[in-house]
Amino acid sequence: MDGHTFTASIFHDPRQRALWVLYQLRLRGKNFATIGQELGLSNSNVRDALFRPNYRVEQKLANILDVPIETLFPERYDAEGNRLVEVRYPEGRAAHRARKAKEKAA
Repeated sequence: MDGHTFTASIFHDPRQRALWVLYQLRLRGKNFATIGQELGLSNSNVRDALFRPNYRVEQKLANILDVPIETLFPERYDAEGNRLVEVRYPEGRAAHRARKAKEKAA
C-alpha cells in the first residue's frame, strides 16, 4: 500500500490511528516488538507513542509506513509542520545523560 492512498481523517482519532498503524506494520512484517528492538525500547514504549509523544518512535513509525510524521500525528504539529510538543531528549536519553556527565566532569 502506497503511503498516499490512505484517508488522512483516520489519523485524527488516536484509536483508529493505532489500529491502522498496527495493521500496516503487520503488512510489512513488523510489530511493536520488532520496532522496539531496533530502537532499544520495549514494545509498550512503541505502543505508548501512539497516544503520548515520543519523537524517536514517531519518526521511526512514519519512516516505516512512508507517511509524513505531521500527517501521522497531526495533533502534535501546527499547519507549518512545526512540532507543538516539546522534545526533551531529541538525541535520546542515554546520549543526553552522557553529554550532561561530560559537561559536569569538565
